[in-house]
Amino acid sequence: SRMLGCPDLRELKGRFEGRTMVLVSAGPSLDEALPFVKAACEDALVVAVNSSYRALRNAGIAPHFVMAADPYEHTAKGFEGVETEGTILVAPFIVYPKVSELFEGRTVTWSENNVLATSFREALGLGVGSRVVEQGTVSACGFDLAKVLGCRRILMVGQDLAAREDGQTHATDSFYTGEGLNFTDVEACRWMPGNTIEKVPVESKLYVYLKTFEQLAGSYGEDLELVNTSRLGARIEGIPYEPAEAAFGRLGDERYEWDLGERFEEVFEDVSKRRVESDPIRDEMKRLSAYLKGVSSTALSIALEIEIGGEGGFAEDSQLEELRRKERELDGLVQSDPRFEGILREGQLKLELARFKKEMRALGEDLSERERSLERTKGLCWALAEGAFRLYCDSREGMGEGTHEEQALR
Repeated sequence: SRMLGCPDLRELKGRFEGRTMVLVSAGPSLDEALPFVKAACEDALVVAVNSSYRALRNAGIAPHFVMAADPYEHTAKGFEGVETEGTILVAPFIVYPKVSELFEGRTVTWSENNVLATSFREALGLGVGSRVVEQGTVSACGFDLAKVLGCRRILMVGQDLAAREDGQTHATDSFYTGEGLNFTDVEACRWMPGNTIEKVPVESKLYVYLKTFEQLAGSYGEDLELVNTSRLGARIEGIPYEPAEAAFGRLGDERYEWDLGERFEEVFEDVSKRRVESDPIRDEMKRLSAYLKGVSSTALSIALEIEIGGEGGFAEDSQLEELRRKERELDGLVQSDPRFEGILREGQLKLELARFKKEMRALGEDLSERERSLERTKGLCWALAEGAFRLYCDSREGMGEGTHEEQALR
């Protein structure tokens, strides 16, 4: 409900037309770039990612925006012990909940590729949310953000996509250091061309990101001027390197017809005022819970009926016909609300259906057609029962009515 009440990214469309975006990631070169970023705040829109946020704040820099996208607990660690006031969070609905709590009332969302969020937004009359291309690294989301905001250039800072020669993978002031995760074995890395160094060590995950940014350069290069200022980083084909001194020095030569600080304050105020009442969200959640409970209960009763019947069960045609009638009832229940069916199929049910298909392939060849049909019905019903029940528990927990474990016990 905290995220559903936030404005969508499209509401900021064109609000920073013509500005330069400084996209700050947490590579080792961020350590030396902090003075430049601090000096750029008045002329450029500074956008951090969750892993670089702490270093900026501790250097006295309040980024205008911060992006976070992962659902994992470590996503929130970059915000621990530092101020969040004065910065707007840009995040999808799957972001780890603690992050959205820290930016209560100062969050902008995107959600088109999230079935659950889209369904609820439509039910609340908010429309489908914006689409942002997610490529495994949150920094990649900055390209779509820049286009929506109207920025004409991205200066990439700390986007090293490589370790230092001593194996350091991230800026010194990052949660990776505190977690003991700030070094890699350079012997296990592949060595790639660097921006100012002949070869730099690139671990496997960063190599994937490197290729991702090269693809992004091809897709966004016509709309955005892309500059990489990471002195210690790997060369990104399609994104030329420029020393930080020169890249940031050019910002001072730009002239604008409007003041960045005033425009950001206006946007900040707009975002902070936005609220959606919780009652409509709760009502929609109750309807979803009732749907899921009905599907799970009906599917479970059919699965148990077949399970308990055992060998020799449903020998009579009349028994089989009654079972088929119950199946049709279950199908009708699943399809009774297309929006909720979409949510159901995007949740735990995906995994349960994959398990079901694997079990069906493992059935022996000696089964009769009737036996195989019963096994198929039973497996499908177990999948629906498990998938719907998992979402049901999550929906009840979302309304503050007990944890998943407590719901299961009930």
